[in-house]
Amino acid sequence: MTLTCAVLPELPTIVPLPTLLVPVMQALVANEAYLAVGDGLAKAVVVSRDGSDAKSEITVDREAVDDLLLWGHITLVRSGQISLYEATDIGRSVTPKEALPPSTFRPIDSLKAQKENPVKILARKKMADGSPFLGPEHVSAADLLCEDYRLAGFEDHPVGAMRELVDYIYPTATDRAILDAHDRLVNALQTLGPDLGDIALRCCCLGEGVETAERRMGWSARSGKIVLRIALRRLVVHYEAVCADYCFVS
Repeated sequence: MTLTCAVLPELPTIVPLPTLLVPVMQALVANEAYLAVGDGLAKAVVVSRDGSDAKSEITVDREAVDDLLLWGHITLVRSGQISLYEATDIGRSVTPKEALPPSTFRPIDSLKAQKENPVKILARKKMADGSPFLGPEHVSAADLLCEDYRLAGFEDHPVGAMRELVDYIYPTATDRAILDAHDRLVNALQTLGPDLGDIALRCCCLGEGVETAERRMGWSARSGKIVLRIALRRLVVHYEAVCADYCFVS
């Protein structure tokens, strides 16, 4: 018997810039500015190099600063009580010069990054050869899936089963942006299919730990993280091939 397995395309060497971080990088590049991070503060702010014309209205979560640093988009130029970062050549290359066109893929006030997101915990683990178990592109894909989950209105009324989420019916007068988010979410999950879609939904959107997801789905111990990694790899390919117009800036 001959077994056939799908071969996933090679993932990009340079991580694309998520849409929500474009204004931050544009401010750094256009103004030759710094990203300032104070000890104990939850947000970083964009400031000019000479201290004038501070772009204090442009802020970003500390977690996003770590992501930009990991991807090579920014680099540390001064550490201390206030650490300063500037854009790298890679960061400049992925930052669009013009403002992005309007889209329904936008942040909402209730969207808050989870400090101990299970995907980001796995991203800190190492393989036997020292490489990360999950790359930054996998973390970005998980964040995008989670954001559409919340934009689709499931933050206050969580749905943890893929079948239930796919079949969810909204009231007639539901806002178009919510319906668009639901369509994107369903499209991504159906691309993954059962099992892969379910564990992505549980771990990325509900913040459920891998071990808990294993037990609830009746899987053997330590199998969940492998299945989740496969799901996230396919999710990256899906977003690049199908949703590049509103998910990633190339």
